Amino acid sequence: MSLKELTEFIIQSLVEDVDNISVEEKIIDDHTIQIEIKINEKEMKKVIGKDGRVIQAIRTIIQEASTLRDNKYVKIEIEKF
Repeated sequence: MSLKELTEFIIQSLVEDVDNISVEEKIIDDHTIQIEIKINEKEMKKVIGKDGRVIQAIRTIIQEASTLRDNKYVKIEIEKF
């Protein structure tokens, strides 16, 4: 399972409207991957969580998965659409 697929799986398990989610992976350089999540504004609260705890947990999980696989730094950005 790729980092994109893992991120998509986690996000889909948190929200009700799974059709309005877009996850894209971009390689910034040899040591950095950026994952962009585009999500409906209504669902944003569920993904971010109180004081950003949920998104921080997602970032930790994805970063650890990257460390185990190819040891790259992962940046996760959330945008609403």
